[in-house]
Amino acid sequence: MIRYVLLKVFVCYAFIACAAENTVLILKSADHPALDIVASAIQDTVKDFASVSIKSAQGNIALAHQIASQYFSSNPKAVVGVGTMAAQMLLNARKKRDTLIVFSSVTEPYKAGLLKSKNVAGVSNFLRSEKYLAIITEMQPLIKSLGILYNPSEINSQYIVDDLSKACSRSNIKLVKRALLKVTDVNSCLSSMMKEVDAVIISNDNTALSAISNIAEFCKKNNVPLYCTDVDTVYAGVLGAIGPNQYKIGVMTGELLKKSFNNEEVSGVVLYPEKIEIAINELTSNEIGFSVPSDVLQKASIIVNKR
Repeated sequence: MIRYVLLKVFVCYAFIACAAENTVLILKSADHPALDIVASAIQDTVKDFASVSIKSAQGNIALAHQIASQYFSSNPKAVVGVGTMAAQMLLNARKKRDTLIVFSSVTEPYKAGLLKSKNVAGVSNFLRSEKYLAIITEMQPLIKSLGILYNPSEINSQYIVDDLSKACSRSNIKLVKRALLKVTDVNSCLSSMMKEVDAVIISNDNTALSAISNIAEFCKKNNVPLYCTDVDTVYAGVLGAIGPNQYKIGVMTGELLKKSFNNEEVSGVVLYPEKIEIAINELTSNEIGFSVPSDVLQKASIIVNKR
């Protein structure tokens, strides 16, 4: 009887250990199309060798910390932070350094302090401002001012604004900045800049991206072109989007996890998107009376022209 009980305990322990060894826990900073697609791609990429659980912090730091602590209590093989805040909270909550933390869709992992510890790797979604500014000026050759909404409390957003400020200065474009601390401030922030700008850009800011549909509607009502660095936002009414493929970012993240599960060293590895894509919403262009140059349309990989 004693042998049977001991054997049963051993089998249960082995099962739990095995389950933990084959588990990937994903924490998203917030809910919006870009992060949702990245998380889905990670799950698709690792499903053959690991079980996956996905939770969202919904833009709440306290909730992110709570979920991160819960994740590590289950002793997973690896955890993934999709977005800067999620990755930072996972790093803060980690007690055992042998647990791999993989970040994904993080703009500036070094400035975010993610690479100061061992067993951290990931994929950045950073796109130099010159690249998307070049497309914007191709769309609007006479552009003189560009507006941006961003949350200054997000390290990634502040880094992007600094980079964009330099790029705009070199192109003689005035950058009009508005701090968006919460999504309910969208209308007031946009209202205060509409008469000052020729276009609006939304970059990798989780607060702004969480309200991208509202931002798109507001800009359309004011006939102001809206651009974004997340190509999938064209489906939310954005006129033009220039950026990396979010699904591919997720796949790259999943491949890092696969290497780790195969006992390959990935600590310290940071990957970047190899190319950008252009997406155009012709329904929006027609609605605001904007003519998209044929050269840009030819380069676009996504063209939305049906409701």
